[in-house]
Amino acid sequence: QKALLSIPTQERVGSFPALVVLIVAALIFWLSFQNYFFDLSYSLSTDLYIEQPVLDTMVLLTLPASLLYGFIFSQVRIRLCIRPINAFSIVHSIFLILSLITSILYIMGRPTQSFAFFSSLMTDTVSLQPLIDWLLKISPITSQLHQIYNDSTHNLYKVTMYFTSYAFLLQFLTILMYTSFSCTSFGRQEAVVMIRESSPENYQVVIAEAKKDESKRAKLVRRLNGAK
Repeated sequence: QKALLSIPTQERVGSFPALVVLIVAALIFWLSFQNYFFDLSYSLSTDLYIEQPVLDTMVLLTLPASLLYGFIFSQVRIRLCIRPINAFSIVHSIFLILSLITSILYIMGRPTQSFAFFSSLMTDTVSLQPLIDWLLKISPITSQLHQIYNDSTHNLYKVTMYFTSYAFLLQFLTILMYTSFSCTSFGRQEAVVMIRESSPENYQVVIAEAKKDESKRAKLVRRLNGAK
């Protein structure tokens, strides 16, 4: 015997993950652009990358935010019982790695400017200068990064600025779409199951076919009706 089994949803997670994603991003952008909200044109260059006074605050905030987004993404995936490798996970992983790498390189290239925002929040008895000095000496590549991020005529300046400006934004948009879908019936499946009678008291249900997209639902129904 065959039957058409409808799985309406894969355990929706609600709106909380999407709200966390939005609140974190709003806080980061507000703290980064707070001096430019009345005229955002001053925060963008003529080449449409974000200017360094904004990035100096943004990159240090995006480091923990990117890791938080990665954790939220993994928990939503587990809750929805979605396989680890899918289109969303691949795209999000690329943007997550890109955001982390660009932020770290930017901080190593401009440590004094990157920590200026947090230094302004601390008292005179607490100083981040030892950490800044350590970052300046941590690797021979630090001096090269300093030249790239502080010299607008450098060949790699624009490339690094574009990646630093938009890596986190792309990660944010990706996980926002993902968590928004998790609030709906995204993931509904249709399956044709076969019921085998192994004993008079016991029935075994075996999934014969499973399809996700709606276009093949009618085909499954026709096959089911034809089998009757």
